[in-house]
Amino acid sequence: MEKPNLLLTIALLIFASVSLISAILIAEKIQNTFQLTGAGTSGSLNFTVQAVCGNSICQNPAETCSTCSADCVVGAGNICCSGVNTTGDCCSDSDCSGGKTCVANLCVGGVPVGGGGGGGGGGRGSKGGTTINPEFIVIPDPIQTTIKQGQTQGIPITITNTGKVYLPFTVELYGLEDMLTLSNTQFSLPTTESETITLNIDFPKDKKPDLYTAFLLFKTPSITKKVPIIIAGESFKIFFDVLTVVPQDFKSVEIGDDVWATISIFNFLEIPKDGELYYAIKDLNNNVLAEKSEIVEVKNGTSFSRSLNIGSKPPGEYVFYSKITYVDYTAVSGDLFAYVIKKKIETPAALPINWLWLLVLILILLIFNWMYLHHRRKLKKIEKHYKKELEEVYNRYKASRYKKDLKERESISLKDRLQKQVNLLEKAYQEGFISKESLEKGKERIDEVLEKIK
Repeated sequence: MEKPNLLLTIALLIFASVSLISAILIAEKIQNTFQLTGAGTSGSLNFTVQAVCGNSICQNPAETCSTCSADCVVGAGNICCSGVNTTGDCCSDSDCSGGKTCVANLCVGGVPVGGGGGGGGGGRGSKGGTTINPEFIVIPDPIQTTIKQGQTQGIPITITNTGKVYLPFTVELYGLEDMLTLSNTQFSLPTTESETITLNIDFPKDKKPDLYTAFLLFKTPSITKKVPIIIAGESFKIFFDVLTVVPQDFKSVEIGDDVWATISIFNFLEIPKDGELYYAIKDLNNNVLAEKSEIVEVKNGTSFSRSLNIGSKPPGEYVFYSKITYVDYTAVSGDLFAYVIKKKIETPAALPINWLWLLVLILILLIFNWMYLHHRRKLKKIEKHYKKELEEVYNRYKASRYKKDLKERESISLKDRLQKQVNLLEKAYQEGFISKESLEKGKERIDEVLEKIK
């Protein structure tokens, strides 16, 4: 009889459980798992039901902060991101514009997506539209070193995140891959933190002494920095040393201008010797763009200036370098400068010059206008004017006729004046200022005076 009683007890328990679950389905419509325990026996039953928002119970996974914020309360300082409580902002790459990407729930390098209400400045940004300014520094910049044949070096390079956002980095080497390697090319930096990597240099014994250039690119999703590499590779032994310095006035040179450098040579032999001086300009791809050479006599030491011109090369950073060779021993040195686009200088003097020419033109026009008007007035009053002129010529003639002879020069002068009056009369008639009768009368009077002068 005990076995049937046990089965009956289990059946009653199952019936009671189903009844309880039905009541919960009707009243609360939730999803959950119930474990049923009988005398010495246990089991579990899974039931899928629809959750109800607003019962102050956050039932995962049916309810999240996205589907029911009333039940699934977001903690202080958090935000609901795709159903998950997240610290900071909420974004994905598709939310970011201008080539920016989503890093740690932030659109790196711009204004976080969203626009909402007020607030909030914090270092990592907020929905209030705070501008994010990613920035970092690299030390050293540029990377410059001197190395001798057969030597190796390791140059530490420290990158510091000085901005306000988390930054992932990729470092790329361009040039001199046969002698340069990097200890690390990918890393990430929270704000204010630093990472130190090593640039390893292997300068073989058979490598030609010279100045070698390359560069590193430090890339983040929002900004990229270019850091020049300048390696002065020298022979293992040197009898001379050289120092090349681009003066401050030539650190930034306009395209097409000469670049000057001060070259100082030091003699370790303590006796005068002739050395071969070579100086050139290279770009950061290790290409020689301009070069010259000469023989110099070096006593204890000497210093002088030399210039080169690389024409219309693109703006950017270049290296002016020199090397001094004695027999098979070579010393090398170089200095960085920038090639920049010529500035358009607009001087205030240009405007006054234009105004001056305008004033001169106006003055000339006024003079011509005055001359024209004066001529027309003269033509209008020609009858009165030629009579006055005739009277004056005749009076001069009478004053001189009592002399034994009229000077030839005076006679010619008087005749010229009368002829001009004839021309004026004809001009006035042509332009309608006098009648033909006045013209003929005037010419007759002038002819009379001319006859007397003869």
